[in-house]
Amino acid sequence: MADAAITPSGPAIRSLRIEYFRGIERLEWKPAAGLNLIVGSGDSCKSTVLEAISLLFSPAPNVGITEFDYFNRATANGFLIGGRRWRPDLSIGFQK
Repeated sequence: MADAAITPSGPAIRSLRIEYFRGIERLEWKPAAGLNLIVGSGDSCKSTVLEAISLLFSPAPNVGITEFDYFNRATANGFLIGGRRWRPDLSIGFQK
C-alpha cells in the first residue's frame, strides 16, 4: 500500500500552526499521512507541540493559562494554536 493511498480511520491532523506558545515562536507543520514521530533533544519543545495539540482538541472550555504559556512570557503578544483535521470542512483554532 502506498503512503498516498492511506486514508485515516479516525481524526487526523492535516496541518498545525503554533505561534508564540511557550518555547515556540512559530511552527507550521503538515504531518504526512500515517504515523509521524516528533524527535529531538531535551528541551526542544516536543512536549509543547503535544500540549498545543491537546489544547486544540480539548473539549474543556476552561483552560488554565499562565504567563509561562506565552513565548518569552510576553503576554501582550498573545499566542495562537490552529489546525485542520482530516475533513477539509472542519477547521478549529484556539487563540488567546
